[in-house]
Amino acid sequence: MIGVAGLGYWGPNLARNFAELGALSWLCDLDESHRNEVAGRYPSVRATDSFEEMLAADDVKERLLGTEPEHDVEVREAGGYLALVQDVTRWGQLGFRASYYDPNSDFFDSLRGRQVPTSLVVTTLSPMIALHLQDKARLSFQYDFVRDSLAKDASGVPTDAKNNQLTVRLQVEL
Repeated sequence: MIGVAGLGYWGPNLARNFAELGALSWLCDLDESHRNEVAGRYPSVRATDSFEEMLAADDVKERLLGTEPEHDVEVREAGGYLALVQDVTRWGQLGFRASYYDPNSDFFDSLRGRQVPTSLVVTTLSPMIALHLQDKARLSFQYDFVRDSLAKDASGVPTDAKNNQLTVRLQVEL
């Protein structure tokens, strides 16, 4: 279930879309008129002026912030990738992909009451092997070694999120 905070500009549209999907469970806004106007459309959804209350709710799995355009943050974003694929036989291919993505170069996190620069960089290294089956199909295996600092250890220090992934893909020509 989803909670939407900020019901002035984008929030009502987000709430409507998730209500149509049957996924809306909470609404949050400090402005009572915005909160009451949107909450009136969805009587089964809980509404509050406390973001902390919505964060603590057991029935909310995802939270969305609907901010007004003048409050949006300018973000410096960087990314790219390099992919190499080589046919090694008539029936096989080897490949390698490296990617780098930094969604916000100016991100700061709160650590022990201080704002400290924090890296959100995600780096992925992906070896790949593929087999061509009778020129009608291709079966490929790719393993993504993902390195990031999106998780935190017991003391609150950023650490790797352990989100490596194996992808098996079968492509068939009909």
